[in-house]
Amino acid sequence: MTIEKLNELNKDIIKECFKLLNDKGHDYTGANEDTLANFKMVAQRTGLSPLQVWTVYFTKHADAIQTYIRKGELKSETIESRIEDAINYLLLLNGLIKEKNETIHTA
Repeated sequence: MTIEKLNELNKDIIKECFKLLNDKGHDYTGANEDTLANFKMVAQRTGLSPLQVWTVYFTKHADAIQTYIRKGELKSETIESRIEDAINYLLLLNGLIKEKNETIHTA
């Protein structure tokens, strides 16, 4: 695959990732403006940190991707959907880490 073709493919997937991030973010956070609220709410309910909650959520997608690699198929969602979710979870992790670091530096 040429770099040009890979770049075009990646532009398309990132575009879809942002659409999903907005749509799913709305569903997970409800009326809350904090896009990371779901991680924080589940953290409070479970006694975990928001980063630990993120790890649980992300692992589900990583496991599905590994199943695809081992078996060549997924039954519940497409591999493309799982890749998009994994990318979005990495973006959310970036937000959680940045927010955590800002809290540490301003405390």
